Amino acid sequence: MNSTSISAPAQSISLPDTDGRQQERRARRFWVSVIVGLLSLQVFGAGIAIYLALSDSTVAIIPNYYQAGLQWDTTRQHWQRFEDLAWSIDTVVSAHDTQLPRRVITLRVRDGHGQPVSDQRITGQVFHHARGNQVYWLTFDQADAGDYVAMVPLTHNGLWQFDVAIEGDQGIAAQRWTVMVQSDGVEQQE
Repeated sequence: MNSTSISAPAQSISLPDTDGRQQERRARRFWVSVIVGLLSLQVFGAGIAIYLALSDSTVAIIPNYYQAGLQWDTTRQHWQRFEDLAWSIDTVVSAHDTQLPRRVITLRVRDGHGQPVSDQRITGQVFHHARGNQVYWLTFDQADAGDYVAMVPLTHNGLWQFDVAIEGDQGIAAQRWTVMVQSDGVEQQE
């Protein structure tokens, strides 16, 4: 007897490759985490930059900058008038008093012959170069012939800038200079 055997095709049963899938999941999580981490770092850095830009006292924004640009010719004429008059200004800063957070500033205004210039109205502003956004507006009072005084909170040592306008019969004359202030007063004037 002939026996024929019928053989059924072998079926391959594949078991799930759990190691491969776990590695794929880990790789996917890793790269997604790297991308999200880099984006988060960028957002965090931008937040710090915005905070520093808005809260840092060393950043100075010049008020009325556009208007000052439009009036540049007038401002230059005021500076030129001061030079034409051949006046000079000496700055005297009192020593730092621990009781009072202000110093007495004396401006000694002299003409080209060294004579005091009296009966002027002097206004201006002063600011520390490291703290340009803390501008102090001043009005100087005449204390003696050619000597004008004001109280200013110059509490920090360092380089201070003075911008003053002198109004009188001559019109408006303006001058700008810097002063190195130490705890015992002025060390150097430029």
